[in-house]
Amino acid sequence: MADYDTNELNVKEGMEYAMDDPELYADILRTYLDETAEELIRMDQYLADDNMSEYATLVHAVKSGSRLIGAMDLGDEALDLEQKSKAGDTEYIRAHHDHLKEHVNKVFEAVNGYLAGA
Repeated sequence: MADYDTNELNVKEGMEYAMDDPELYADILRTYLDETAEELIRMDQYLADDNMSEYATLVHAVKSGSRLIGAMDLGDEALDLEQKSKAGDTEYIRAHHDHLKEHVNKVFEAVNGYLAGA
């Protein structure tokens, strides 16, 4: 039985991007944790500044990184916010940004659970 939420982290998909190399996948996961945490901090600031262009760039990175590790649902949610931010829909972003952050935290928990058992 997995020590992480398999609904949040599809290891099989993530491992495909890591050429089925568990060590490489673990390195990618650790990088994802660090980079995504930093991106969220900057996204908060860009949202506070109504800078949708920079917000879109960072939420794009969250989308891509999430899909790379196998967090497909989070990737889809980030895609939605990416599209809305590119359209300048600040109201929508403000209404959904906190949910994205909560979802990222769930994925972080899954990643940390996976890494603890790896």
